[in-house]
Amino acid sequence: MHEGIILVRKLREFWFFYNSIAIFFTLGTLLLAGMAMWIQNWRTYGLAISLPMLIALVAIFVVPESARYALRLEWNGKVIRIFIFHFLYLFITEAKLVLSFLK
Repeated sequence: MHEGIILVRKLREFWFFYNSIAIFFTLGTLLLAGMAMWIQNWRTYGLAISLPMLIALVAIFVVPESARYALRLEWNGKVIRIFIFHFLYLFITEAKLVLSFLK
């Protein structure tokens, strides 16, 4: 019985994941068609549709790794720094939020 519940939960997660990809693909396709009508020059259009990929390429080097990735590579010191950073960030954010409600 317990394995069936886990299976249903996994199938529900996959369903959400695949449907979210389908929705974003559909919206992206519609957006590209609208951009093609708006941008008449094909070179500008090619540059415009490659901008998200270029931003993602830069983000690879700017966005820090997740703790799970660092644990898999056994970077224990980096994992501790990541957790400390996130803890301090969340603590400061929550403190600011609480102080804003107290004013």
